Amino acid sequence: MLPSTILSVPFLVSPVLGQTLLQALNANNFTLYAQRITNIPSIANAAGPGLVIYAPIDEAIRSVTPNRSNSSSAKRQDEEENPSIEECECGATNDHSQKQKKRQLSVSPGSARTTFLDDPAFVNLGPGRAQSIVERCPPGEIWPKVYAGLGRNVTVVGNDIPFNGGVIRPVDGIITVPGSLSDTARVPSLGVSTFINAAQRAGLLTELDNKTKITVLVPSDDALASASSLSDTELAQVLRRHVLVDVTAYTPLLRQGDVYRTLAGDTVSVTLRDGGYYINGAQIVHGDAIIKNGVLHTIDRLLGPSTTTLPSGTSTSTTIATAPVATGGATSTQISWVALVYTAFVLAIVL
Repeated sequence: MLPSTILSVPFLVSPVLGQTLLQALNANNFTLYAQRITNIPSIANAAGPGLVIYAPIDEAIRSVTPNRSNSSSAKRQDEEENPSIEECECGATNDHSQKQKKRQLSVSPGSARTTFLDDPAFVNLGPGRAQSIVERCPPGEIWPKVYAGLGRNVTVVGNDIPFNGGVIRPVDGIITVPGSLSDTARVPSLGVSTFINAAQRAGLLTELDNKTKITVLVPSDDALASASSLSDTELAQVLRRHVLVDVTAYTPLLRQGDVYRTLAGDTVSVTLRDGGYYINGAQIVHGDAIIKNGVLHTIDRLLGPSTTTLPSGTSTSTTIATAPVATGGATSTQISWVALVYTAFVLAIVL
């Protein structure tokens, strides 16, 4: 639930810049969040520069009970019971095609950021890789949203508040830790639950749940219905074409003309047109659902075969895009600094 008053911060002055994280949290009424990190020295004493602390407002923390923060099943139940935490849609409608149209993801500036979350229970991105989140502003919205696990997001509800290691960014909810692909695809708001049955039938689900560093382009339930007549072997090949390997292609990192290798051994390419993201002609309609081993995007149709096929065992060539590692902001060039972000991921674990 959004606060009745949006938090604001005065113009930066030197006494404010000298505050520690705990001092700044307590001075700006993030008392419950401050209490929860007081006994975690690595967080309470986090040193910058360049840190972004996504701090839940007190109201958000009061709405969460300890037992409901620590299991995927509890998160899925909460997802169904609390539509306010799902991605905002532009009005209610019973017509699926109209709802899908309103949910189409538009190209907008954003960032994919590395967090401090490196617990193997929530991260399988390869050696030394911590989990990421995505921050971007949906069309027509005033404040950006932060996209994380189980297809959920929280909304930034105030200006940045400086402290001596970076900034505190107020958000209206607890950022959800990522689950497996299986758990995430079952979330009703994503509209892709049919994919789980298809992957099980094709014998791919366990592989996809455990494969390191992937981007899964999941066709919507309506789109996947057209594959119901395929044999198990044919279905497996079709689904492999929807998995980008060795890359976490968060939407802020997608660039016109990028080409990615798929689990099927061929390639897909990125097109930005009419304000949307397209992969081999399929539009991303719901992006950046963070999963344990990468990211899930919902697309509006099945991907057709590519004209390019890479031989088995072929490594990624210079013509194949490798999405930049999530950093402080999304750019097409190398970024000279890494903005490690402490997020409320940790709060969701320790509550």
